[in-house]
Amino acid sequence: MEIKIKRTHAKGYTHGLLTIEGESFNCFTLEDEVRLGDIFKVKVQDKTAIPVGRYEVILNMSNRFKMYMPLLLNVPNFSGIRIHSGNTKEHTEGCVLVGYEIF
Repeated sequence: MEIKIKRTHAKGYTHGLLTIEGESFNCFTLEDEVRLGDIFKVKVQDKTAIPVGRYEVILNMSNRFKMYMPLLLNVPNFSGIRIHSGNTKEHTEGCVLVGYEIF
């Protein structure tokens, strides 16, 4: 299965459109800010979005949320990045938030 996120940048956060297996649209995404330049190729907790790239995603039990959730593997110098619902940039804590509306 392939999940793609097409990002649209904004100051302080990053919106995106998530598609699964080439469908036209599945949901919106929210991440920390994408920062351009070589120095920002590594993710910084609560500050930067995941570096652009291809990542393996598995479903496993989240100790925090007590349910099975998608987990991104092999993000450079970072771990524990999940895909889950949320409403604001403050809810990302480094993860990719998904939802059906943009506020």
